[in-house]
Amino acid sequence: MLDKCVVSRSLAILIGFLALALTSFAVATYFLAPGVAENPALQAFLARQLSTSIAIAVVVSAVAYLLWTAQFRRLQGRQQKILNLQHDVMAKQMEALSSQAATCILDPSGRVEAASDGFVDMLGTSAGALLGQPLVEAVPCLQDSRLHRMLSEAREHGRFVSGEVSGYPTDRPGRMVVHVTVIPQFDREGAFSQILLVLADKTQEKMSETDRFLGLMLEELQEEIYVYEAGTLAIRYMNQSARQRLGWSPAEARARKISDTVPNFDMRALEKHIGPLVEQRQNAVTIEVSNAGDSVEIVTRKMTGTDGVDLFVSSLRDLSHRHEIEAAKLQTVSMVSHELRSPLASIKGSLSLLKSGSLGEIPAPVEKVLDIADRNSDRLLVIVNDILDFEKIRSGTVDFSTADTGLHDLLHEAVDVNQPYADRHGVTLRVAPVPADARVEVSQDRIMQVLTNLLSNAIKFSDPGDTVLVCAEGEGGNWRISVTDTGPGMPEQAIADIGKPFHQQVPVDGRKREGTGLGLTIVKQILGHHGTKLAVESTVGTGSTFSFALPAAMPSADGAAYDGLDGTGDTPPPTAIYS
Repeated sequence: MLDKCVVSRSLAILIGFLALALTSFAVATYFLAPGVAENPALQAFLARQLSTSIAIAVVVSAVAYLLWTAQFRRLQGRQQKILNLQHDVMAKQMEALSSQAATCILDPSGRVEAASDGFVDMLGTSAGALLGQPLVEAVPCLQDSRLHRMLSEAREHGRFVSGEVSGYPTDRPGRMVVHVTVIPQFDREGAFSQILLVLADKTQEKMSETDRFLGLMLEELQEEIYVYEAGTLAIRYMNQSARQRLGWSPAEARARKISDTVPNFDMRALEKHIGPLVEQRQNAVTIEVSNAGDSVEIVTRKMTGTDGVDLFVSSLRDLSHRHEIEAAKLQTVSMVSHELRSPLASIKGSLSLLKSGSLGEIPAPVEKVLDIADRNSDRLLVIVNDILDFEKIRSGTVDFSTADTGLHDLLHEAVDVNQPYADRHGVTLRVAPVPADARVEVSQDRIMQVLTNLLSNAIKFSDPGDTVLVCAEGEGGNWRISVTDTGPGMPEQAIADIGKPFHQQVPVDGRKREGTGLGLTIVKQILGHHGTKLAVESTVGTGSTFSFALPAAMPSADGAAYDGLDGTGDTPPPTAIYS
C-alpha cells in the first residue's frame, strides 16, 4: 500500500511540473515572439492561449493534488486500521500467553515491565526481583550472548526473532535449555514500544535426546550392562550384549529380576557384594567371579533414577582374554627368572665369601661396594623367588597340606624373621597377647610366607619410630589375624586393585617403595587355598589393617563338641571385603 501511495505522489508531482512547464512556455512565447507588440490580432490570440494554458495547468495540478490526497488518506486509514488490529491481536495474545506460558514484557531499554507466573516459576525467581530490572542481569541463567543478539535484532529491525539459549538456574542443579521467541510491539502510531518475550523450557526434551544417544552407546558396548531396582531387583534395562547372552528381548528383560540372570542365583553373595553401596561406605564395588569356566569382573554402582528410585548399575567384563595374556607374560617371566636364579645364587655366595674375609682382607672402600652389591643381589633374589612362587602356586605344584599349628609361636616366629628388616627401617614390631593354647589348622610354611609379605609391606609404608601391630582375635570357629600399620593409608578406590599381579599402589605421600608387585598377589592365592580371603581397611593419613581368618584346630582328645572360640557354637565362614 505504501508503494501505491508513493507512485500516486510521484505522478501528481510530475503532472504539476508539466503544467508549470507548459505555462512557462506560453509566457515565453507571448513575451519573446517577434512582431507581437505591432500585431493586435496576434496579441489577442496569444492572450487567449496563455489564459487557456494557465487554466489547464491549474486544473490539472488541482486534480492531481486531489487524487493524491484522496489516495494518501485512504492508505493512511487502512494502515491505521491494520495497526489497531495488530495492537488488539497482540494484546489478546499477550493475555492468553500470560495465563498459560512463560512470558514477560520488556521496555525498549530491556527492563522488565511485567512477567507471568509461568515465567517466574520457570526461572526460579520472584516478580519483585524482576520488575524494573534489566532482564539479563536479573536472571543469571539467561546471561547468554545469543539472547543479547536476539533482543538487539528485534529492536533494530522490528521483526520476530527466535532461538535457543541455555544457562544454569540457581534453584536446581544441571543445565537448562530454553527456546526464546522475541516479539517486538508497536503503539497505535507505529512506534516501537516494548518487547514480548515468550519462553518454552526444552530441558527435558534435550535430556531425552541425550538419553537416547547414551542408550545407543550402551547398546553397542561389548560389556554386559544391567540396571535394576535396589529394592525389588526388578530389571529396568539390559544392553544388547546382556540380552544376547540370555536370549531375552527388551520386553522380556523388563519383566525379569536380576536373580533370573543366573541359575541358582546366590542372593547372599549379591547382598555381600552390594553391602558397601547400601551402607554408603563405597561408591563402587568390584568382584571377580567364574561364569561357566570363564572369569568375569562385575563392577556395581548405586544411582538414583529420574523417578527417585534407587538403582544398581552393574557392568560385566570378560577377563578370560586378559588372564590368558597375564598367564603368557608370567610364564615368560618365570622362565627367565628360573634361568636367573642359579647365577644369582652363585653371585650371592661369592659376595658372601668375599665379605667374610676368607680370600683376604677387604679394604674399607671395597667393603662398602660389596655391601651395596650384596643388598642388590638380595633384592633380585626376592624378586625371582616371588615370581617363581607365584607361578608354582598358579600351576598347582605347591604343597598346601595343613597341620595343627600353635598360633602363638607362628606369630612370634614371623616377627622374629622380619625383625632385621624392621630394624633397618627404624620400625618396631609388636605382637598383641595371644593365648598359649591357640591353635590353627594351616600350612605353616605358606602362612609364614603370608605373614612375612604383610609385615614387610607394613614396615615399608611406616615411618621411623612407628609401630606395626600383629593381633589374633577369636571369631566364631576361626582366628582372625591382623597386621596394622600407621602409614599413609590408601583411598577407597585403590583397595580394589590390591592383589593384581605386578600392580604397585601409588603411595598417597608420594614416596616410592621397592617391591615386585607380587607380594599381595601371592598372599591372596595362599589364603584362597586355605578357604579364606584378605580384608583391607584403610584410611588416608591414618594407616591400614590387613586381616584374614584361619580355621581353629579342632580338639581330638575327648571328642567333645566344639562350641566355637566365642562360645556361640557357630562356625561362620571367613569374611572379607576383598577376594
